[in-house]
Amino acid sequence: KMRLASELSDAAMGVAVDDVRAPAFLSDSVMILYPDFLRAIAKYKPGAHDPLSCVPTAWRDEATALAQVNTRVNRLKWLLRFTMGAPRAFEGRRSELRTLDLSSEDQDVLASFLSCWGVGGEGRGHLQ
Repeated sequence: KMRLASELSDAAMGVAVDDVRAPAFLSDSVMILYPDFLRAIAKYKPGAHDPLSCVPTAWRDEATALAQVNTRVNRLKWLLRFTMGAPRAFEGRRSELRTLDLSSEDQDVLASFLSCWGVGGEGRGHLQ
């Protein structure tokens, strides 16, 4: 989890969606690549440019559709589930925040992970 801060940094988020890769030691075992994960979230369907389609105009091309869902929250969900073997960690953290009567929106869960595992974070300190 210590790599979360670097993988969710501004520089990492600026990498083209198709260039986001799992760490080399995992690449063969990651079943869902990041672009495919985003396509599923965006519900992007190639050829959805039918004028009668309910697909928003801004989402009718793949690059735009993926850009709309390429967020730190979605990157964190993908990292936890497919590169860290922790598919329930995001919702588990949300549950912990609720138990503590803290705000538990997606951005709050993200902030909680980053504050714990970022530089100076409590989780990071235990491992150093």
